[in-house]
Amino acid sequence: EQTINSLRRAHANGFSWNEMAVLVRKKDQATLVAEALQSAEIPFISSESLSVGSFLKVNFLMAFIRLAIDPDDQEQRKNIIEFLHAQKQSETDLDQTLSALIFLPIFRFEKEIQNRFDVSFDFQLFSKKSIYNAVEYAIASFGLTKNMEAHLNAFLDDIFEFTTQDEGSFLSYFHHWEQKGKDQKIVIPDGTDAVKIMTIHKAKGLEFPVVVLPFASEDLVSSRS
Repeated sequence: EQTINSLRRAHANGFSWNEMAVLVRKKDQATLVAEALQSAEIPFISSESLSVGSFLKVNFLMAFIRLAIDPDDQEQRKNIIEFLHAQKQSETDLDQTLSALIFLPIFRFEKEIQNRFDVSFDFQLFSKKSIYNAVEYAIASFGLTKNMEAHLNAFLDDIFEFTTQDEGSFLSYFHHWEQKGKDQKIVIPDGTDAVKIMTIHKAKGLEFPVVVLPFASEDLVSSRS
């Protein structure tokens, strides 16, 4: 949380995201920081290769694909509720919301999602569309187009490429995803306005106006005072 606050404070003070770096000592620390920045919707680039399947929004969309295959899948319902609860910054108790919604018949689950999180998403319509159009529809319905990060574009590209070689059913794409789709690496274009997450070793010789050291006693170091 302190790292997120430091980055947001620097951004509010006029620094671009790409002027900031978060330095860590270990790869697993980089993963933790990446997850935190995802949740806070702060754009980032990691020096460690990131797979498409490591992103929260992609897993949220995959939960609907899995739910279209098995509408009673409680684990996917849980994933959907947890994502929306965090995205909408709901003040209701998460555990109470989960217990109230997770076991409902699918049509009631859909209505409760619409009402509690103020979204106009029709699961039945989603389930009847081609998988590419279904995912595009979900992205638009849940307002994910406001910040179309590289991983969402990579996810759509993977679905499109898959449907050119296969009939593109939800089930066949799910098998493709589990076998290789989720492990595809993302290439971030140079010049992207995003915070860089790097190990201290890889950052040697590089300079950034703002540096955050989340796992050290130092917090925010800036070359501008």
